[in-house]
Amino acid sequence: MLEEGFAPRHSLFAFAFYLLTALHALHVAGGLVPLGLVTVRAGRGRYLGDPEPVELVVSYWHFLAFSWLGIFLMLEL
Repeated sequence: MLEEGFAPRHSLFAFAFYLLTALHALHVAGGLVPLGLVTVRAGRGRYLGDPEPVELVVSYWHFLAFSWLGIFLMLEL
């Protein structure tokens, strides 16, 4: 897209697009670490008595999914 002239400095829409895409990427990358840790620990049976860490990771990913839907809707309007 940069080669086609769609650079962040080109317009406010382009700037917002790159900013929101970067924020989304940071949230996904930041969620993969806890997801990996919880998955490995759950496989070892660590959360049989206390599922709260699993519930927190699930809540985070649901929040991220709804945030992405909001971003998508905002970009479409």
